[in-house]
Amino acid sequence: VGEVANDGDVPVHFVGLTVTFFDKNHEQIEELSVSTALEVIRPGQTSPFAATLLDTKDSSFVSSYDVKIGNVAPTTYKEEKLSIIFHKLQTEGNTFVISGRIVNDGSSISSNTKAMVVLYNTVGEPVRYASTFPESRNILPFGSALFSIKFQVDNPANISGYAISSESSNYAETKRL
Repeated sequence: VGEVANDGDVPVHFVGLTVTFFDKNHEQIEELSVSTALEVIRPGQTSPFAATLLDTKDSSFVSSYDVKIGNVAPTTYKEEKLSIIFHKLQTEGNTFVISGRIVNDGSSISSNTKAMVVLYNTVGEPVRYASTFPESRNILPFGSALFSIKFQVDNPANISGYAISSESSNYAETKRL
């Protein structure tokens, strides 16, 4: 789990990453191609990403990894018309549930709207990431929809915060929470 920051002057889209996992002898275990969660990353904005080894046998041998940013294409801005108007965190043992409501302040339907949540550890590093579509992935103009994301966390005491982002095919968020 990580985040890509756009330190440039223009928005970029379809940012691709190559994540390579190595064993203790620096032998390559696997190489994965992933994309950032946000389709368009504005200047000064960050987007989460995740790369997961599905083979638990291979993952037990990982001792290091390398992340390279590949495709970075400049693009135009999406209108900033999505807002999270409320959110809450509920915990029960090792389960974290983050829910909220996304509002479309635009004059068009917000198509394929999604919510993305990143959990941070006590030193501010991203440790878990998930995304979901709200109850209606197409939110009507000036309408809203609820979302909920559930995480299982090994060490809940190590989680110190979270951030919520939202995006749709045609709109960007007004601000990240």
